[in-house]
Amino acid sequence: LINICSSDGQRLYEAVSVGCLLAGGPLVGILGLFYTAYFLGPTALLGSAIFIFFYPAMVRLLLVALKLFV
Repeated sequence: LINICSSDGQRLYEAVSVGCLLAGGPLVGILGLFYTAYFLGPTALLGSAIFIFFYPAMVRLLLVALKLFV
């Protein structure tokens, strides 16, 4: 019983700590984008767009590479 309660407590702790990041993450990303665009200009928007568009491509390449080794 103690093991079950401690496991449930750990799951609740992780849900609360990650839930705050999931709720505030998009807001922090948008505000960070505006902040960098204010100081660096349009090049910051270009750099952020490249990162956002190439991130799925990197994941896809990783998955393809992992299939080659399996």
